Amino acid sequence: FTGNTEQPWGPDGAKVQLRGYENANAAIEWASRQFPHLSELVLTGWSAGALALQYWADHIIRKFADRQPSVAVHADSFQGILFPPQALPLVYKKINAVYGNCGNAALRPEIQEKCKEGTLSWMDHWAETMKWHTSAVFTMTTSKADQMQLHVNQDIAGPYMPVPITAQMWYFESVLLMKGLAEKSPNNFRAFFVDGTFHGFLRRPQFYTATALGESATSGPHLRDWIAGFPARHGALLDHVCVGPAVNLTRASPVPEVANYCDKAFLPEA
Repeated sequence: FTGNTEQPWGPDGAKVQLRGYENANAAIEWASRQFPHLSELVLTGWSAGALALQYWADHIIRKFADRQPSVAVHADSFQGILFPPQALPLVYKKINAVYGNCGNAALRPEIQEKCKEGTLSWMDHWAETMKWHTSAVFTMTTSKADQMQLHVNQDIAGPYMPVPITAQMWYFESVLLMKGLAEKSPNNFRAFFVDGTFHGFLRRPQFYTATALGESATSGPHLRDWIAGFPARHGALLDHVCVGPAVNLTRASPVPEVANYCDKAFLPEA
């Protein structure tokens, strides 16, 4: 739902139209006409849709800004491509070029330039969106060893990686990325971590059973109750949710042996 180009992916090299941008934008324009008055706006994306949400959130919030709604944005089970950390600009440059992501009007001019230069990751855009819309609440849900995100990262980053990506490696990079978001936007970003490998909660029955201790745990803070708390009105803000041993990760930290911990950035202050 971001691309606007064509590629020779059909039989015998026939051109295939990639018009996800046009389709998504048509839906947004239709919604804008249907809701001239709006008190609450909740934007969500599930799995790959979480990536599209990172791309579109700024544009959609601006589209409805004249209605002055309370805004919540929730990305479920996909933070982005995390590997290899040292070659991410190259990976994103290739992806954005293949799908024609950079020249679309959904992106502000300065973001379009970074995209064309090959210096923009989707998470960079997500972070900027949080800074531009400080009255909105941005949230993310992820399992600590999400197997689908792990496999997608392995498929995309494989040519650049000397060793297979493990769950421990993936969670380490995931925590560092989300910790960076929390540090850049401490007043409007919150995260919910779930133990285990499960992928994608919003469209599945596990949305109702998941807690921080697993997708079908019998104890721990419930994801459904956390999400019921937004959009956050009148300046209220959800807490981060994570259950596990406390650590304080930095880029120089060794990768922990088990993907069950919580960085102190996501734990209540003692």
